[in-house]
Amino acid sequence: MQTGSWRTMGFLTLLAISLFAAAAAAPSEMQVLERKDLPGGLVRERLRLPGFDPDEAVPAIAIHPASGGPFPVCIALHPFRGAKENLEVWCRDLAARGIFAISIDAHLHGERVIAGIFHGEKIASLGDEYSIWVHQTSIARTAKDVPVILDALARRPDVDVSRVAATGISMGASTAMVLAWREPRVRVVASVVGAVDFWWDVIKIPPGPEQEKREASYGPRLRELVASIDPKPRFSRIPPKALCLIKEV
Repeated sequence: MQTGSWRTMGFLTLLAISLFAAAAAAPSEMQVLERKDLPGGLVRERLRLPGFDPDEAVPAIAIHPASGGPFPVCIALHPFRGAKENLEVWCRDLAARGIFAISIDAHLHGERVIAGIFHGEKIASLGDEYSIWVHQTSIARTAKDVPVILDALARRPDVDVSRVAATGISMGASTAMVLAWREPRVRVVASVVGAVDFWWDVIKIPPGPEQEKREASYGPRLRELVASIDPKPRFSRIPPKALCLIKEV
């Protein structure tokens, strides 16, 4: 073998070792950025949690009893264009009932937002390909963050990850529905004005030929994204979990 070939192999070997070492050193532990005592024997923590992408931490607020445990966990998931702070009051109420409540920033939201991503006055109405992509990508990636977050929480002595609930409002409730069929450790789901049929949610056309026609008008990547997380064809994978669906009136 020629010298150049050996040098190339040596470089590739060093590159592979470096990449392996970088992966092994990827942060997998939570960081407590701030801890504050609250009235009623509660504690509020600002956290940075590991997520699906090892290079992107998940900012969170946790509120829980100051002592005792291990406590059951409830993950609170905010609406589209919202942030973890939106559900802090929910977390306080849950913590007062003996629950380790944690509100996280969804992908592309809160401290994870990308400037300009929510452009356009009608983005919250969804319907067009771009707004649906932002909405459904946020759900898909956040749902992938949760298992990694639960792995990190399992290392805390005050947390019991055998008793996990997920709740949310609007987009967050839809994320909770993905967790209902996908994540076995989530045993209870409370969905507040969320969706169980994602195509109906994003285009507001009931099932039938017209909905199918609209679906077909989008690109294959978007159709694949929605199909990959839609709870509707996966209802049979939810039982025997406890499921509460609250509809807006």
